[in-house]
Amino acid sequence: MECAVDAQSLISISLMKIHNSRTQRGGIKLHKNLLVSYVLRNARQVYIKEKYADPPSNAPHPPPPPPPPLPLPPPPPPLPLPPWLFSASPPNTSQLSLLLVSCSSAGFSAAGMEKRSRRLSPLDEEEDSS
Repeated sequence: MECAVDAQSLISISLMKIHNSRTQRGGIKLHKNLLVSYVLRNARQVYIKEKYADPPSNAPHPPPPPPPPLPLPPPPPPLPLPPWLFSASPPNTSQLSLLLVSCSSAGFSAAGMEKRSRRLSPLDEEEDSS
């Protein structure tokens, strides 16, 4: 710290001398001005080196890097299809009614789909109007 104070006082004295000798430049005055600028440059280098060489101890440390993200869990296995879909014999009525109940709870109905498709067909509209 003492070195920094000395460097700072050298800088201020050198600046004052440069300012005072600016009007008279020749011979010895020019030589003194060059010596003062040399001392000023060296004092500045010492001051900057000391100021930035050692960071203050109360400076906060940078936060640690975040941990890498965890991998996503694997997707659940697909649900098995009912075996009666693959059999050659027609399904029994209990399985069919279960399928219709699950479709109707999801908002689908066989009659509603048929009516909608009939309403959207332009050929059916011509038949209805005649």
